[in-house]
Amino acid sequence: MKKVLVFLFFFTLANSVYLDPPIENVTIWNNGRGIELSNIFYSNFSHADFFEINWYSIMDVNGSMVVAGISPTIDNTTTYGENTTIIIAKGHTEDHIIGKDGYTICDGSRTPTDSVCDFDYDGCAETENEFHVFTVIGLNLTLRNLTEYSQETEISHVLGKAYAYSPTNRIKLPGNVSKEMEGGSGKDILEVNMRGNMTFVYVINNRSRSGLDCVNNYQVIEKSLNFSDNYSCFVSGGESIFFIESPATNEQWFKSNKMSVVLISQVPVYKSRIFQNEEEASYEHMYNFNVTENYFGIKNIESIPVDIESFIGEINVTAGPLGNNNGFSYLYRFSHSYEKKIGENDFVLFVVDFFGRNKSIEQKIFSRQLSHGNQTETGEEADWRTTRKSVIFEKEESGFVELFFGMLGVLVIILFLRFVTR
Repeated sequence: MKKVLVFLFFFTLANSVYLDPPIENVTIWNNGRGIELSNIFYSNFSHADFFEINWYSIMDVNGSMVVAGISPTIDNTTTYGENTTIIIAKGHTEDHIIGKDGYTICDGSRTPTDSVCDFDYDGCAETENEFHVFTVIGLNLTLRNLTEYSQETEISHVLGKAYAYSPTNRIKLPGNVSKEMEGGSGKDILEVNMRGNMTFVYVINNRSRSGLDCVNNYQVIEKSLNFSDNYSCFVSGGESIFFIESPATNEQWFKSNKMSVVLISQVPVYKSRIFQNEEEASYEHMYNFNVTENYFGIKNIESIPVDIESFIGEINVTAGPLGNNNGFSYLYRFSHSYEKKIGENDFVLFVVDFFGRNKSIEQKIFSRQLSHGNQTETGEEADWRTTRKSVIFEKEESGFVELFFGMLGVLVIILFLRFVTR
């Protein structure tokens, strides 16, 4: 029953459309697949060599090593964090010493005088007592102006000789690379340059006759194969910047109530909510998602546009004048019109990006009526919260500050949109 449930889980994963990116499910799958890929031989990515033993014959060895993918990815784009993993597929095939009968394995279990494993006809058996494959994975990771080499190794000994090997084929991002990825524009490219080495080690017992006894004579023979591969994908960071587009001064005429926010982001967003006075006033679901699988069985997430009205387009801008030198690749405008109501309103725009990060901005807007002298256009009493100033109110604070920052926002937005649409 348990196996059936596991099958159904992964069958559903591969054949469903999702409202939210299934990052956790895909990560679980890829982690499991990564373990399998630590010992799967792919002939399309292999190198071969051979051992020649004078008393036996030629023994072939074959190894394969290739970058299987990065997990997680959405639309061939990854992001920073401890869950991001580079997965290397590696495997090997090799010959072993087979007896003169064509099928007996001549290993350490054979007796010293086993004639079927006596290849030099001295009355003592020659056997393969140990076999090891040691794989070292080295990665050069390049993003923008940063290049970092990653190679984690441990040491194993065979008859006193030390061999280095990589303990895992699932490599986490080095700290400096992950930090640099936090500012990835969405179109920055992470380049992975793999340099690998696979060493085949046999321990052969070439016994010899000493009087009536067979004397052990252990020999270590080894052969190394080198591998290289390149892989690249886009990188999205986690930064975004909101601009209040309308109303620019945090106030507006109550007969034309509308709020509008422009967002530049390093990663696409797939849903948004606008809350007015803590009640949901607008909801937009922009993308669904499905799951694909590459040649090595690594799963990737793909987006499916559903309602992208708020998405203006892809851009290439740097928010340097705002004190941020990182690039941004995605431009959005979120708008909401509401009833002709006078007074104060609190708005919160809440968005979620492809990698599940929540972002929001809060804005207080005053919808005001016009006034002339001591008269208001609706006949209601003048109040600083509800009426555009021409009469003198008891509360005078905040007006200049709202106007100053509002006009600054208008200037930034105008210059920004002019640059983007040029």
